[in-house]
Amino acid sequence: MTQIVAFSGDLLNRQTTLNKRRHSLIASTTDEIKNSFNDVKSTDGQKYHSSACFETGNFQMSRYPTRLCNNYPRCHEFNVKLFLHSADPSCVKTGVNSILSEMNFKYADSLILAFEKKISSREIKRIWTEAENLKSAGKVQNIGVADMTIEQIRDLFDWCSITPDMLQICPSTYDEDFREKKSTIKDIMTFGYEHHLRITTHNDPVLEFDELNLKAPALAQKYSSSYIGRYVQRSKDRNIITMKGYFAGLNKKE
Repeated sequence: MTQIVAFSGDLLNRQTTLNKRRHSLIASTTDEIKNSFNDVKSTDGQKYHSSACFETGNFQMSRYPTRLCNNYPRCHEFNVKLFLHSADPSCVKTGVNSILSEMNFKYADSLILAFEKKISSREIKRIWTEAENLKSAGKVQNIGVADMTIEQIRDLFDWCSITPDMLQICPSTYDEDFREKKSTIKDIMTFGYEHHLRITTHNDPVLEFDELNLKAPALAQKYSSSYIGRYVQRSKDRNIITMKGYFAGLNKKE
């Protein structure tokens, strides 16, 4: 099955009712996603683009303002995070390839995979193997995971061919989210120190991604999302975000 992909365009350079001034963030991850795809239109039968993709922007180098020239500029980091609604490992490859193609980049500096609570260890292994393949192929420079328990991360380190470069956690809720699993921030920090695993933080939804499903009128009736991805471009010199947007892999509803 050929997957449909929707793109939000660059939210930082998009002027909307929620983003009165360009170059400003909108709100939470959930609110950003809900408002990113509201006005998407089909462009070629296999892709949807929001109006932001057709606005004149500072980075307009080709058909869309989000489509930059080849790997320009690499003085910026280009980071991707995938919120996986599906345990199908092909979503990882499809998601990364679709955003690299859209941006006309050869690789992403980092890829973070966020899993839902119901995912099994076997499914994590299959998905992580796909991430390893992308790193080996040079499509991503660093790969990592988000919101895993200490047991899950230990298990991953035991069998994987390429260990995670980073682990993202939400420090304000981690201990409560994983109380039943008896996994604590202290455990994670100790493991990270012992295994040279970089621990970073986030404020995204944890474990339950139902609220991230697309509510866009043009999409919700026809499609369900197998993943939603976020891309962020950050200036290495100034350490500021210069571009941010979302993309989604869509499957036609039966």
